[in-house]
Parts: sequence; C-alpha cells; structure tokens
Amino acid sequence: TALPFTGAPTPKTPKIGSPSSVDITVDASIANGPVGFAASTFSVVESDSTDTKVNLLVSRQGSAGAAHMTWAITGISSSFNDSDVVQRFGTVTINNGDSSANLTVLIARDTVPELNELFLVQLTSIAPPQSLNPSAVNATVTILANDNPGGFISFDPTFANQTLSYTEGSTAVLKLIRTGGTLLSQLVSLVAITGGSDITPSIRTAFFGVGVTSQNAVYIIDNDNIPEIAETVTIKIQQRTGSPANIANPHTVSFTIPKNDDANGVVQFITRGQSILESTNTTTHFANYTVSRSAGLFGAITVNWSVTAGSPRPYSNVMKPTSGLVTIPDGVAMAVFSVESVRD
Repeated sequence: TALPFTGAPTPKTPKIGSPSSVDITVDASIANGPVGFAASTFSVVESDSTDTKVNLLVSRQGSAGAAHMTWAITGISSSFNDSDVVQRFGTVTINNGDSSANLTVLIARDTVPELNELFLVQLTSIAPPQSLNPSAVNATVTILANDNPGGFISFDPTFANQTLSYTEGSTAVLKLIRTGGTLLSQLVSLVAITGGSDITPSIRTAFFGVGVTSQNAVYIIDNDNIPEIAETVTIKIQQRTGSPANIANPHTVSFTIPKNDDANGVVQFITRGQSILESTNTTTHFANYTVSRSAGLFGAITVNWSVTAGSPRPYSNVMKPTSGLVTIPDGVAMAVFSVESVRD
C-alpha cells in the first residue's frame, strides 16, 4: 500500500524529496490475529464400549492462509492416567479460508470405576507467520466420574440365601458387601420392614469408607418374656437422603425368631380331688375336670389324659372312660372333659 504526499508545499514547508512514499505490508499473522482455544474448559462422559470424541474448538479472527499447530496432553488430577486418552500428542490445522477447526481428543473406553479425571490440552507451537494467543493456549478437560465409583451395596448373597434363626436374647449378625468401585464413601440405612419391635435397633446405618468392601450389621433379639409364636424379621437396605448409594440385590434378608416364652401355654388341672357318686340303673353320675393353660394362648393344642391309679377296685371297673383327649382351641385358656362312674 503506497501512502503518497499530496498538495503543493506552502512557502513555509520544506521541499518534497524522493522517495516521497513508503510501502506497508500486512502479513497473515497480523491479518488473522492470534490463534487459541475458543473455550478454556470442557467435559466428557466416558463410554464403556467405544472411544469417545471430545472436540476442542481452536479459532482465529481471520481466514487467510493455513495455520498448523501442535498440541500435547498432560495430567492435572492424580486420578488421570496416560491410558485414559488414545493419543497424548498431535497436530491440528485451520485450513485456508477457515477461521476455526476442532482439535479432537479421543477418550479411551474402559469399564473401570473412576472419579473425575482432569487433564490439560496445550497448544505447543504454530508454524509462522501465524501466532498463538498466550492467554488461550490451554484448555482443561474433565472426564466425569464413571462406572459407578461408589460401587453397589447389598447383603452377602450366600448369607442372604440361608435359613436364619435367632432366639430371644441372642445376637444377629448380618453381612453387607460392596461390589464394583470403592473410591467413594457410602452410607446406607437398614430398616426393619417386619418384626422391628422384636430387635434393637429397628433402624440403623452401615458406613462404607473408601476402600471398604464389607460391613456387619449387628442386632440384639429382645428378650421380652412375652409368649410369642415364631416371628419373621425382614431387614431392607435403603438409600439415605444426601447419600445416593447404589443398592443391589439381594437388598433384603429375613430371619426367624422361634416361638418363645411358652407360646402354646402351660397346661394344668384347675379342679382336683373331686368326688363322684356311683351310677345306678336309673342315674348316671359325671365328674367334670377343667384343664387350663397359662402363659401363651397361641394355637389349638390337644392334651392326652388317662387314669393311672385306682383303689380299692381297678379303676377300669370304677369309671369310664379311663383315657382320652382334650382340645383347647386357639386363643382359649380352658377346656373341660367328663368321666362317669360305673354301676355295679
């Protein structure tokens, strides 16, 4: 571009000499402006099955000529490994006529539980006459936590499939396990969805610290001295608010507390030492005996009775029947049976 002097000199101005014009050349580095990343932070979700592309936009103001750059990756977080990316070095080109291009980084696929991984992508050089923008040569990429770094919480499957029974006053120990990742602390609740009134505590927690794969949940089977039939206690693992742990199967386990404290009752006679008149041809005399049960009234029960002594004659010649059964229905405390005297 020529910039000539124009106009005739006034009497007070100097004479125009030669050369009276200069040329200014605007090269590509000035016309296009410096090259750099359009953004400084990026994030990506890793795939288990295919390598994942993350495109980092590199841009300039102009579009004249091609811009050839080199780039390199370095780790930022301790969780990042070189194997997390397919390629750590490379080149990227903004073609003539374009003002931008994508720098593509491939995230290597895997199924390994991982926390957030951070790495730096840096534009390391550019071919003259283009230039780099010193404030835009770095971009941070985060591979988001993946493959469940906190793992899955469940009851031990071999333990949960057993038939478990604990008597009153004993201790129940239930084993929980964590599979998969152990990179995060996890806290879960254990809730008794049935039988909670018979154990202490009925609600509790289990904490898995980083690296911990198993925990025991301990319960005391209450000794309440109350007659009870067999009861089933079912414990369920549940998420806690603010601690969204992943729960896996089996997430429930059941055990039985056998019947206790004389659940079917203690049987005894109420009436003893009765007298009975001897029956005649016209009159039959009876004696009624009441059998009662104390403590528990659960279930119908049947009791055998028999006459085992007699004086002065054999008891079979004195009364009948000499043996039998008496049934006390469920929830009932007493029943009566009768015998009659034998006439002679």
